[in-house]
Amino acid sequence: MKKKISIAQALVGIPELLFLDESTSGLDPESAIDIQRLLFALKADRKTIFLTSHNLNEIEKICDRVAILAEGRIVRCGTIASMQEAIGQEVQIRIRTVPQLELSHLPNDVHELSQTDEYTRLNLPTEEDIPELLVMLAKQDVKVYEVQIERQSLEEIFLAV
Repeated sequence: MKKKISIAQALVGIPELLFLDESTSGLDPESAIDIQRLLFALKADRKTIFLTSHNLNEIEKICDRVAILAEGRIVRCGTIASMQEAIGQEVQIRIRTVPQLELSHLPNDVHELSQTDEYTRLNLPTEEDIPELLVMLAKQDVKVYEVQIERQSLEEIFLAV
């Protein structure tokens, strides 16, 4: 309740700039979702919000730009997409095909990570390699029903710092 009251106090006077520290920590899930909805509404109303949090999933959902601190210094700053790009790791995709992919279907620079009953998880050198892979599979009469690019989460980016 104290956290909700402190956020309400911060919003008195409808500020253009808002600083929030761990705005949802210690809240029950329903209250945390209410606060997140409020933050989305403020964001849509073009308010600037500085939000500090250890909840990286929440930051990833809410924030347009992110700064990662390590030992009191900013070590990465920008959009999550720009941080993913800066790390420069391979692109990971999840693909559903019939028949299921076999290593013989894959070019040498594509690596299989795992396979379940329906999906194969692959690493490709770049995102530009996806259309080429799809054309190659079509030529081999492999039907592609779904392709999902699995981007690194903010948590994975943080751990890579």
